[in-house]
Amino acid sequence: MQIDKKFKIECAASKDKTRDDIRYIHVAENRATATTGAMLAVVPCVVGAADVPGPITPDSLRYAREHTLGDGVTNLYLKDEQVIVTEDASELSRNFSSHTKEGGEQLELIRADAPKNTPHEKAIVSVVPVVDADDVVVMLNPSMLKDLASALGSGDQLILRLKADEDHRVRQCIRVDVFGEDAGNAYGAIMPLGDKHE
Repeated sequence: MQIDKKFKIECAASKDKTRDDIRYIHVAENRATATTGAMLAVVPCVVGAADVPGPITPDSLRYAREHTLGDGVTNLYLKDEQVIVTEDASELSRNFSSHTKEGGEQLELIRADAPKNTPHEKAIVSVVPVVDADDVVVMLNPSMLKDLASALGSGDQLILRLKADEDHRVRQCIRVDVFGEDAGNAYGAIMPLGDKHE
């Protein structure tokens, strides 16, 4: 399997230890999918003919990225339902329980049983709405939005209030309010990106 190093899809995988089914990254049909249940990421990858599609752990992908030569693509071989082989010939388990990192622990390079009862990634992707011509389109700079959230002391929730024009695009300044009782009088604004970024 090959996946562009710019895709840190593990950031969209759940960290909830009671939900092993969504703590995995699911690899199939030349795409990798991860979800927390509240957000979803789907990114392209190349699944080779000899690769065995299915779940992999975020730690495995991080390790493979760090131990792949070059800057552009992470290489890993999905050997079977239990083992991933990285470019440096390390064997990683595809099961969470065998090598989840805690604190400063090192990732164990061992074989273990394959994960059980993990959902097929098609079921996860099926919740994504189909794009429609009447959908409102807004383009934002995510790092700018994160900086604004920090500036407003919002924690992890913001309210975006926006107006779309007749072309269903948001081109005006967007008001940003802090969610929750402790919001006080804090608010902000952010400009959407222009059409040239499509």
